[in-house]
Amino acid sequence: MRISLLIVLLLALRALPDSQPSAPLPVPGPAVRTAAVQGKVYVGDGIHSHGSVNGTSHVVFQNALDALGSNGGVIEVLPGTYTFGSTVTISDPGIRIHGARQATIRAAGSTPSGPALIVNALAAGFALDGITLSEERGNGEHLVAIHALEASVTHCAFLVQSATSGVTAHALHLTSDRAVVEGNSFLFGSAASGRVGLGAVGSKNLRVTANEFRAANLSMPSAIQGAIVLEDVTGALIEANTFLALASPTAASPSNATLVGRESAGSLARIAVAGNVFGEVSGASILSLHGDGEFAVSGNVFGRDAAPLGVVRFSGGAGSSVTGNQFHDDGATGEACVNAAGLTSLLVSANTFLDCRVPQVLLAAVDGATVLGNRFTQASGPIAHAVELDIACARVFIGGNALRGGDWDAVYSPSAAVVEDFHNYNR
Repeated sequence: MRISLLIVLLLALRALPDSQPSAPLPVPGPAVRTAAVQGKVYVGDGIHSHGSVNGTSHVVFQNALDALGSNGGVIEVLPGTYTFGSTVTISDPGIRIHGARQATIRAAGSTPSGPALIVNALAAGFALDGITLSEERGNGEHLVAIHALEASVTHCAFLVQSATSGVTAHALHLTSDRAVVEGNSFLFGSAASGRVGLGAVGSKNLRVTANEFRAANLSMPSAIQGAIVLEDVTGALIEANTFLALASPTAASPSNATLVGRESAGSLARIAVAGNVFGEVSGASILSLHGDGEFAVSGNVFGRDAAPLGVVRFSGGAGSSVTGNQFHDDGATGEACVNAAGLTSLLVSANTFLDCRVPQVLLAAVDGATVLGNRFTQASGPIAHAVELDIACARVFIGGNALRGGDWDAVYSPSAAVVEDFHNYNR
């Protein structure tokens, strides 16, 4: 009897419906629903382009932030186009916005009147990952502005498709200490004049690694204000980035006239530029660093660059170096590859200077410089010398350099007292 009752009970339990709920799906339209995992919300359904007509997608994101609350968490952005009509402000720490690049945030027309995203100083640890952001306005505003500590922007695409007039607007604007910008694409349209890819102001310990900065159409170089603009930055590593088909303003520009760095305004210190590739780029200079010094330019390739003020330009500071780089002097009339003024303690060593048309290293008012073990190859001669000093230089050593392609001297100096020319040779 007992066995019969047990069998009946087991059969009854098997007939009951499954009590395990399925994972909640994202709600179509502008709704937001909290996921099964605490601390994650979804926006979009991956099919519709929410807010692309009426510009209300900012409400979707603001609702997602409200759903997460002050404890932080992940906003998972499903594929679709999200047009912002107003700025979304992130104020809580630990927020991460994640997509797979099929999710696009648009700033179009005249809205929003400010940045599409603002991350304020309270939102430490903010992360933006895998999102495409499209700048289609002409109102001179930054697209994303981050003011929080330890922020990261990774694997995003910034599409810069509109120009500004009279102002400089950044696709990504940072006033953030210990920020990481890695694996992103900054793509500039043909009408992107006045725009900057990455602008960092007042930041410390910045890392910019493995990004690409290029024209959206490589056959049509984009005239931009700058790929990376630094102002009052202390401690930055710019490493393994690619710069292609870009042109920054001419030497007559009143503001920035360089592809990376800054010609004026603000001071820089402890900046390392290593392992980058610059191809088919031009500007008054390609890399310009000025301020307190301790600049290191190492292992870069500067190819087919036009820079009448110098490919690498230093101004002020102490303890800087240019080592292990490869330079191609491809300007129409030739340009100096290293132009340094007002420095103390400069090392130029183990570089290769190809197709030289003019002196490649220009030193003005430099106190303490070593130009050692470089190779200079003359494109068409005769070129009188590889290194040129002015009368204000002091304690300059030029030694162990190889000069190829003609009978030319290592150095020209108006005063033999300031320079020691030792064991340079023609081959």
